[in-house]
Amino acid sequence: MDIKPNTMTITQLLSSRCQFLIPRFQREYSWEKRNYQEFFDDMLGCLKINPNGRLFDMPYFLGTMLFIGNLEMAGQTLNVVDGQQRLTIITILFSAISDHFREIGNSKLSERIFQYIMTEDDNGESVRVLQSKTHYPFFAYYIQDIKKEIREDANSEEEICIQETYDYLYQRTSESSLRSSLYKLHGKNHVDNIVYEDILKAIRD
Repeated sequence: MDIKPNTMTITQLLSSRCQFLIPRFQREYSWEKRNYQEFFDDMLGCLKINPNGRLFDMPYFLGTMLFIGNLEMAGQTLNVVDGQQRLTIITILFSAISDHFREIGNSKLSERIFQYIMTEDDNGESVRVLQSKTHYPFFAYYIQDIKKEIREDANSEEEICIQETYDYLYQRTSESSLRSSLYKLHGKNHVDNIVYEDILKAIRD
């Protein structure tokens, strides 16, 4: 097997115009609350405030992922061998952030971050960046639809897990929750002057 290592940011990976397919034999998305709580807390810990009061992000190592296919060829479908849990929660997080951008009136930023969730093929057709047969179609309309017009009840354990993860991350990325978390890390005086939109941008980055 020819293994070619690449060091990439998550945005470089998800904007490669490749589709990442989770094969049916892979285990379902199954992160428990302690997993995604730790993931989000770790990311918040990477947000720093410089002496001028500006928020900036430190690098956060997501770990190694393994795919079968060629990342350098746009439009390719790559099988996910290792990394599907992280790709799934990142997609859910970006969907929650996109919703908050739209709620505060910045549809441009909402649409821009959603390009890491949905892409287009050479014919201009919409394509899901992350694809899985086990959580389709629930994931498609609950997470990968920017308007989220369809709301059906979760039925399987995986669907319930996806819904609970989204609800948790949506709540944690609300303005009140983010400010409360950042107060504990940096103090109230340092955080109050930072615009909510800039906090969302820093988490996105």
